[in-house]
Amino acid sequence: MAIPFSLGVDDVDAKSFIRSGAGGVTVACAAVLIAGAFVESLSYAALVLAITIMGGLVFGRMMSWRLDGKPGMFTMISGGGEALGFVFGVFWLWLLSG
Repeated sequence: MAIPFSLGVDDVDAKSFIRSGAGGVTVACAAVLIAGAFVESLSYAALVLAITIMGGLVFGRMMSWRLDGKPGMFTMISGGGEALGFVFGVFWLWLLSG
């Protein structure tokens, strides 16, 4: 994501942050989500994780919009998909709880 958006990740510390925060955490969360699709006892935890991730992304995008200004179209579309995922996740959680 750094190259298309011209984000500077030229030094070792920046690359480490990107690989761990954006890469490592994402891969670990994906492993839990995939496991939740195949192991029934993990499905509830995977749903809560998905809601948490999507909610965090939506919150971050809203804060960025407020503090940094209106983003471009690609970012708006991505944010819409994340918001949709959050809403559907909360709905499924509500269905499971009821």
